Amino acid sequence: MIAFKKLLTLMPSACVNIFRSVITNQQQQQRQQQEKQHTILNKALLQAEGVNSINDMLDDAKHIAPPANQALFNGRRSPLPFYRQFGILAQRGFLSTVRDFNGAAVYLIACAVFSLLLGFVYLKLDTSKESGIQNRLGLFFFVCLQVIFFNTNCVEVFIRDFARFRQERFKGYYCTSAYFLSKVFCEVLPVRVFPVIVFLPMLYLMAGLKADISAIAIWEVVWLATSIASCGIAILTGVVFNHLELASLFTCLVYSCMMAFSGYLLNMVSTWRVLSWLRYLSIFWYAFSAQSINELKGVEFCSLAKLSPSQQRSWAMSGVDFAVMDDETNKNSTSSQLQSCVSGSEYLETQGISFDSPWSLWSNILGLGCISFFAYISAYVRLRLLRNYVS
Repeated sequence: MIAFKKLLTLMPSACVNIFRSVITNQQQQQRQQQEKQHTILNKALLQAEGVNSINDMLDDAKHIAPPANQALFNGRRSPLPFYRQFGILAQRGFLSTVRDFNGAAVYLIACAVFSLLLGFVYLKLDTSKESGIQNRLGLFFFVCLQVIFFNTNCVEVFIRDFARFRQERFKGYYCTSAYFLSKVFCEVLPVRVFPVIVFLPMLYLMAGLKADISAIAIWEVVWLATSIASCGIAILTGVVFNHLELASLFTCLVYSCMMAFSGYLLNMVSTWRVLSWLRYLSIFWYAFSAQSINELKGVEFCSLAKLSPSQQRSWAMSGVDFAVMDDETNKNSTSSQLQSCVSGSEYLETQGISFDSPWSLWSNILGLGCISFFAYISAYVRLRLLRNYVS
């Protein structure tokens, strides 16, 4: 032992430095191998999802100094400006939508079939007092059901990507706003808005509603706002609950409560004042009221005896004998009631729908916009507050 200590004292300091350098080099090589394996694993995961562009973004970002005013995300600066983050995420979103072609195709086919079915059921609606108003309101209600409930599956848009979003945001790949906007504008709205733009104008023409360009434009704007608002509510519930089955159930429950206060199943004038204010939280109420004002305001709905010959022929196919009706109207004292007309404006008054000014129509569209704004902003805030994924 004493000899070994003497040997150490006699060992040149250069040998000690050599041993230390060897140990240090081995440790550095181990760390480099671990980092290399980690990088290869991340690239494999990203390539499996079809997002090779993000790898290119990261390679380019190594040589880019972050600007001084760049936002700081969870302790790491995003190396790219916002527009590049959004562009890359938008590309990934469109790629994901194209690869999920079956899901989008099923949704589009369902919308097309349901629209054609409604078009044949409500083909060429007349303006009779007996059925004109009722059939139009039934058409509006069923279109509300189609536009709103068909968007229930939007709850899964963010749920299926929660793990990847947390991990990528933690590493500073992008900011929450770029991810959220790319998801909404590139994966949600294109698929949901397309059927409204293509199929609902066909339904409008098949039903024989007002032959006016402004009326058709309002028809489209109202249903677009309704679709966007219903998607926002579904996205919000999906982000809040982070569980597909629970979020879907809660979304259907919210839609059902809104449907009860649509003004079609329950008269808002006769209901309790304590509950009547709930209609202002209902997408159905705003959409139903806007379409009712657009179609019924200023239209006269007369009895069958006052219909035009073409409308009488359509009713004759249902078994109505107008000759007998004319004889009865001439003989009976109730002829004035049979030949009376009902104004669509009078019906709107009985339903508590305001229609006096042009603002009455646009206030319903504004209500849909407010619901959409609240839903999307709340969903974004919820994403911002999510805890990051830590590997």
